[in-house]
Amino acid sequence: MKGSGHDPARLSRNVEDYKFFLSVRVHYADTDAQQVVYYGAYSNFYEAARQEYWRRMGIKLQEVHQRGNYLSIVEFVNRYYAPAFYDDLLDVYVRTSEIRPRSFDLDYLVVRRRDSEAVAAARTVFVFVNHDDWKAVPIPDWFRTAVEQFEAR
Repeated sequence: MKGSGHDPARLSRNVEDYKFFLSVRVHYADTDAQQVVYYGAYSNFYEAARQEYWRRMGIKLQEVHQRGNYLSIVEFVNRYYAPAFYDDLLDVYVRTSEIRPRSFDLDYLVVRRRDSEAVAAARTVFVFVNHDDWKAVPIPDWFRTAVEQFEAR
């Protein structure tokens, strides 16, 4: 699961590199006056996809919190390739591209279903933090194992 650094130009646009995706329909509220998906709406698509990705692995945020931690995004990069429009069906792919001792990267790829065109790609860098002092803590073994087993399939 080695990533390619934080350069958004190096995000994979190959759907074969991803083991999970979530389909989302573009709602009117996701668009601007031209009915093009507003740039800020992509973060909501990524959020929905990563929650389902983790759920597929058996990871729930409530479990992270019960163990005394939060997951915090410390970096977000996004690259836009083509517009998406109101009522488009988008497949939002997500993968863990790298896990380091105290952080990990999630990569996303958004593909318009009707023509299989990549419309955006992103990376978020996460850290686990202790909920008492908000200091970064090592990635828990239970989380690392769940992700590595899923991504190895």
